[in-house]
Amino acid sequence: MTAKIWTGELKTLEFKYDFDVNGGAIGTVALGNLPDNFIVTEAYVVIDTTITSAGTPTIVIGEDATGDADGYFADFFGTPDAGTALKGGGALISDGVHIVDPDEDGVLVTIGTAAVTAGVFRVFVRGFQS
Repeated sequence: MTAKIWTGELKTLEFKYDFDVNGGAIGTVALGNLPDNFIVTEAYVVIDTTITSAGTPTIVIGEDATGDADGYFADFFGTPDAGTALKGGGALISDGVHIVDPDEDGVLVTIGTAAVTAGVFRVFVRGFQS
């Protein structure tokens, strides 16, 4: 048996949440889709504008109910200051890699417990297209 040499490139996909565009109500915002069969190896969030709220919201980033709602970030509101960069540690990537299934909805931000009143952040998903 011989091995096939795979020449795939590491790709970084960027998705942006902006309160002025997406709003901040409790609920789910779709930021965009990942390609089917994309192999996710890492995820990052960069806070561009400080996230604020009148309460203490939960902010999770993941996929739809057939995937994992907090698959990339379980909750990162505790460090919402501008200039903060966080590496994802959610269920989908904490034990290795995740292959995007055609039934998944892509990158979703779910705000819970309190509305967001300001903020901008970018989500970077890194991996390979299989």
